[in-house]
Amino acid sequence: MGDAAAELTEPVSGAEERPNSEPEVAKPPPRKRRRIVISCTECHRRKQKVGTPRNPLLECAHRSHALTNPMLSSRFSAVRPKIAVYQLSDAKQGIAAAPVSSNEPSEGPDTKSAAPSADFGYSTSAGSTLGFLRKIETAQGAPLPGLPSEIPSEESYDMRERYKSLIRQLPARTYVEQLVDIYFHDVNWQYYGIDEPLTRSLLNKWYSLPFNILSNSGPQALDPMLRALPALLFQLVACALLYLPQDSEKNFECLKYTSNMSFDDLSVEYSEVGMTILTLLGKRQMSIITVLAGWCRASLLKYTGMVTEAWHQVGTCIRDAQGIGLHRDQMDPQPTADDSGEETIEKMWRAQHRRMIWLVLMGWDLHTGAVLGRPTSIDHRFISRSSPIDAILPKSVTSRAPLVPRTDDDPPTPLTRMIWSWQVMQTLREIQDLEKEGPFPKDFSKVEKIHAEILEIRSRTPPPFRLENPDTRFDQLPECWWLPYARAQLPQLHAFNLLALHRPYVFTRTASRNAALKASLEMLESQRQQFAALTTSQHRTYSLFFGTFDAVVMVASIYILFPKEHLEMLDQARQHFQWAVDRFEKMAERNHLARSAFRCPTGHLDPL
Repeated sequence: MGDAAAELTEPVSGAEERPNSEPEVAKPPPRKRRRIVISCTECHRRKQKVGTPRNPLLECAHRSHALTNPMLSSRFSAVRPKIAVYQLSDAKQGIAAAPVSSNEPSEGPDTKSAAPSADFGYSTSAGSTLGFLRKIETAQGAPLPGLPSEIPSEESYDMRERYKSLIRQLPARTYVEQLVDIYFHDVNWQYYGIDEPLTRSLLNKWYSLPFNILSNSGPQALDPMLRALPALLFQLVACALLYLPQDSEKNFECLKYTSNMSFDDLSVEYSEVGMTILTLLGKRQMSIITVLAGWCRASLLKYTGMVTEAWHQVGTCIRDAQGIGLHRDQMDPQPTADDSGEETIEKMWRAQHRRMIWLVLMGWDLHTGAVLGRPTSIDHRFISRSSPIDAILPKSVTSRAPLVPRTDDDPPTPLTRMIWSWQVMQTLREIQDLEKEGPFPKDFSKVEKIHAEILEIRSRTPPPFRLENPDTRFDQLPECWWLPYARAQLPQLHAFNLLALHRPYVFTRTASRNAALKASLEMLESQRQQFAALTTSQHRTYSLFFGTFDAVVMVASIYILFPKEHLEMLDQARQHFQWAVDRFEKMAERNHLARSAFRCPTGHLDPL
């Protein structure tokens, strides 16, 4: 013990030799203080002051240094039951982990070196190097030394406080629930990327959390889905603020903190806070909530006119989704023979939800790339993913039943619309492959083949979604209020496919000019019907802009550059052009894209 005490001593300050001082003869060795060192090795080396006698390692924990003196670990475990230590290997990544209880045995020098520190960026799939290491670990029955595990490193005090300061910016629960209701009623039906029963279940769990969990343990003590829920809530609230009905805007005026603040400003601020939370949590231990929060962020960027940023955000969401295996059937929860009936149903719906999210991301990636002329993030030729089942949607998590396909006598759901939209958009993959051959392909028969395929898909449109002679028996149901809007929106997908197919050959092929012009006029007619059915609060829908703008530019280009062709459709084109300008003028108050492009169509109208 005496030797150990001698090692924990430090020299008297000021006893070191100075370069300018004269050498002394026969100077005795410097005296050493017999004071016990109560700091960690790193603090002792840097002569860093520590905390109070009751909490001597407070400063060490705040500076993210682990306790490196094994002799003192047992002593300080009684002084401070839980010390938030930030592992240096994960500090570079900004990732923290769950607090480690002092009741666990302290780590000695041998076990310390074997502690997991990183996953080296490997995927968790069975085919990666990490997957092989997992198999070895499972076969031997015990973790191999030095292998990463699912237990993250211990979180820092700064991360916990930062997380708390961010979630405090959420509105009161009553406002959050009202805005979430608006989102699920007015926004979510368009793509149905977010499962409402799951979100509401997580919302109830979030507001049932004890305060001491967040104040003492921090976000790493929470389930990964619950941990990222505030980021999703901020995005849902932000999107809902953009869709506020005019008669309910006064109910949310109290959320503004300045007199001249608009709901657009408040929406952007909430969305930024949500992204800050995602950045704070990092890319490890992600969940589907992380992916959904990023996808909602992309939606808001489109609503606010930041289309390029939205395209980049979609790519980020896709990489996050691939990181948690949403693109693989093998990563879906698989029922086993030992599962109970409830566990089997739960796993089936979890797999269903994962497939729904991936289908939405694929559709966004493909359609956004085609509209903007940008590359896609997914190589669809190598994707083999099961589609979600078109089943009756449950109203709550507890009312979930086994997945049974919906029949024609059952009312359609937003999921029905999403699955059909994806079937319509799949031809864009063939169109993008054909564009690589340029405006002079070797064989135009491929163009005609895809054209016929698009028409064949349109002929198979489900009766509730047909624009001509639709099946309207479900329109009066409260849960099918969105059907008339979808009925006017879906034909635009067929028309855009035809426009995208023939657009590269407009200047080289008469038949393509004729097909592109007819498709553009069809898009404009569908846009007119859709706009007539919308309220002012729904004018932010970005399809209203892109569907109109792409069509009017194509019509103007054909008639300006080929003025002697298609004269029989000139009056119809002029009428739709004027209607498009009128729509942009009415949408300019709420639609940023329409406001920016309002003068552009009128500039083309004079030569037309």
